Amino acid sequence: MPVFNQRVHFFREAVESVLRQTYSDFWLVIVDDGSTDAKLLQHIDNYGKDPRVTIVKNSSNKGIAFSLNSGIQVAKGLPNV
Repeated sequence: MPVFNQRVHFFREAVESVLRQTYSDFWLVIVDDGSTDAKLLQHIDNYGKDPRVTIVKNSSNKGIAFSLNSGIQVAKGLPNV
């Protein structure tokens, strides 16, 4: 899930939707694309405490394609592409 300075409400709603699934064997990769919103960054860090969630942080805003590729690179369980 790429994230960049999104409204916290929508970010939390999207992540909570994934975390509440009845199927629990999943792994969520959140890629922060250089966000500067302090509230959003705090929520990202809080979700990172969940063992099913991995956080990747870009040093600056690199765009959605770069962020999606960063998430794919850290994803386990996917074939190398």
